[in-house]
Amino acid sequence: MKNFCLKSACILLSAWFIVNVAYAGADREQAVFKATLAQQMERWDEAFGFMRYLAQLNVEMTAEERVLFSTAYENLVQPRLADRAFLLAVEQDWQHAPVYWKMVIEYREAIEEELHQLNFAMISDCDNNLIPSSGTIESRVFWYTVKGNAFRYVAEYSIGEMREHAADAAIDAYYAAGYHAENLAADDPVRLDLALKYASFYAEIENDLASACSIVSEAYYDAVSSMDDDDWEDDEDEGASDNPVYQLLAELREKMHLWCDLDD
Repeated sequence: MKNFCLKSACILLSAWFIVNVAYAGADREQAVFKATLAQQMERWDEAFGFMRYLAQLNVEMTAEERVLFSTAYENLVQPRLADRAFLLAVEQDWQHAPVYWKMVIEYREAIEEELHQLNFAMISDCDNNLIPSSGTIESRVFWYTVKGNAFRYVAEYSIGEMREHAADAAIDAYYAAGYHAENLAADDPVRLDLALKYASFYAEIENDLASACSIVSEAYYDAVSSMDDDDWEDDEDEGASDNPVYQLLAELREKMHLWCDLDD
């Protein structure tokens, strides 16, 4: 089992290592270009590797580069979280057959090891490169939020002390993001995304709907009250649905209705 997990992790790490070695000495523009190509082909492991190389140059990433990096990361993590959830459910169906039950558990644990490698790679980059290189408030909030997300994912598949440590670390990261976000406009998309992620952590990991409701409600009403078109909900403009602020407000409103109603 342990060897199987380590083999899976090594496959992931070797992909990132090959990318990094191949691009040692490459300039920023080339690394981003290759990462963009990899994204367009949905070769997320390579896109992640190229962006990790860029992070290690200790340069401040543009908004587009930040999105490229985080998108590659999420597209590696989310399918594995879904696979883990599937195998966790399947385990119950095979308890009557110990041999197959053990195989399902081993498969799940191998995926958890892959998740562990991915999440702690991102946490390491946030701590050592991305946050220290952030020269703007927006960038700092973005990377603290990503760090919080990574610890949240660790908490999702961990148990015992590891889960407790990961949850505490997620709260610390989200809190740091929130501290810096106070200096952003209430309707800034990076600030709104932080509120959504922080509230989701409380609702889905801590099972604390009251805190989740409070976070999304405050973020939603603060943003709407700060906007010139506070009747955005009735805006029928053709491009309204493409506005990231409107999209985030719609999602905050949806979560507010869900979590606040359940909490009542």
